[in-house]
Amino acid sequence: MKINIKRGEPRLVGTEGTITTEGYGFLLAHIITPGAGSEVLGDPEVGDIVDAFEGPVAWLEELYVSEDLREEGVGTAHMKMMLEELKAVGVDAAILQANPEYDEEKNRLIRFYKRFGFKVVTEPNWMVLEFPR
Repeated sequence: MKINIKRGEPRLVGTEGTITTEGYGFLLAHIITPGAGSEVLGDPEVGDIVDAFEGPVAWLEELYVSEDLREEGVGTAHMKMMLEELKAVGVDAAILQANPEYDEEKNRLIRFYKRFGFKVVTEPNWMVLEFPR
């Protein structure tokens, strides 16, 4: 399985840049500038969680795996690669939303992300993973 990492230019206000994994699907992360959480995420409650960190935080916006390759470890491979990259670039934490609208089996997405250490911090299903310093 070949999965690549690409770095991109900032695409959102308050972001320092993007990182994308590609190959049989993709995972997109925006690196949020300290203090810009509410502006980028558009949700003051979640923004306050992001802004509580001293350093940048990665917003994992979207994980997509080709339908014919689901349950084959592709999503896990993308997540592992992205988390290693985020640790390497020095973010304090990663945040994502396990959107229940796209969760055919109740809490399947939450269980998937919890395997990597994410914790639910606010509804609807916003999750945070803090990186150790």
